[in-house]
Amino acid sequence: MTREDYLKKTAEISKKKQSLKAEQEMLDELYIRHCAPYVVGTKLKVREKDNNNTFVCWVVGYEVRYTELVLICNKAKQDGERSKRENVYYIHRLELEACAE
Repeated sequence: MTREDYLKKTAEISKKKQSLKAEQEMLDELYIRHCAPYVVGTKLKVREKDNNNTFVCWVVGYEVRYTELVLICNKAKQDGERSKRENVYYIHRLELEACAE
């Protein structure tokens, strides 16, 4: 195998990887759009199923990690204001309820 052959094969593989990555990102976006339980900005009352910990938070966004939907949120501070720290939780480990504002 010559250097030119190697570079040609590497370029082909790189194109395939980029194509697959773009396809996966589109699939993730479609999954989030159809399966996200609440709109970004919604204030929620959350209970963790594992340890019964409850807290109030605001939805910042969603991601797909390891084929699981993940909630990204800002928890409420002790004075009730919205914090700037982003916390990440797997949706299947939470019970979510919209807060009346």
